[in-house]
Amino acid sequence: MSDIILTPTVVDEIEIYVSDDGKISGLSISGLARLCGVNQSTMSKLVNNLETGMLSSTTKCLEPLCGKAFTPCVTGVNGAKIVDHRTVARIVRFYAYESTAANDIAKHSFDKFSEIGIDKWLKQSTGFKEDNTSQLVDLMKQMYGELQELKVVTNKYANIKTTTISIYPGLDYINTEIEDGYLLESASDNKSFTAVEYLSSKGITLDRSAKQSFCLMLSATYKSIKQTDPIKVKRKDKKGNLTQVVNGFTEDDIPILDIALKKMLNSR
Repeated sequence: MSDIILTPTVVDEIEIYVSDDGKISGLSISGLARLCGVNQSTMSKLVNNLETGMLSSTTKCLEPLCGKAFTPCVTGVNGAKIVDHRTVARIVRFYAYESTAANDIAKHSFDKFSEIGIDKWLKQSTGFKEDNTSQLVDLMKQMYGELQELKVVTNKYANIKTTTISIYPGLDYINTEIEDGYLLESASDNKSFTAVEYLSSKGITLDRSAKQSFCLMLSATYKSIKQTDPIKVKRKDKKGNLTQVVNGFTEDDIPILDIALKKMLNSR
């Protein structure tokens, strides 16, 4: 049986293959690489390993795709192999959430594919007919523009982070807390506490000299990062009266306290 030859529709350098009857659809390897936020050589190696069944331990979750990477008996006009649309969807999900190289570009692509998939299913359920080629091309045009914007933002953040931590290494800890969503999660319950209460929560007991060093280092670190003084809170004095005014902190400030504590301990 001779191969079916398809001419791609090229949208912003992404080759989209769809047969006239809409039964066959897929992408070129380079196009899939763009949607997944990885380089072409990485994607080429992955799909070829899928086709031959030579998967590594980090790609075992893609095992059901073995032997199904490319659309059988179908090639592009230039002899290009076409990655089957079902394989495209699974690989995009892999780079969105499962790969060690997971990234925001792949997540964005996966979300868009999920949206159009639900839309298509709902329409088919009611017998609605549409031009699949036109719909796919319109989606790819929209996605490519959004991915370009996302790539610019991602590159800007990477440049900012690299420069920041090269000059201020201690800030890498705060960047990581933000990336992991820690500060966003903690913002909902920002009860104030003192430096002593912070140490107590960690089960740390310092002598008077160490405690004083920590508080001085914390104050300097806090002012340097936040460009303001800590809030003031009242605590009970030795007589039990609520008259002692001391520096107070919130959950959002914990990375700063962690940095100051680490610096103080390393200096002793």
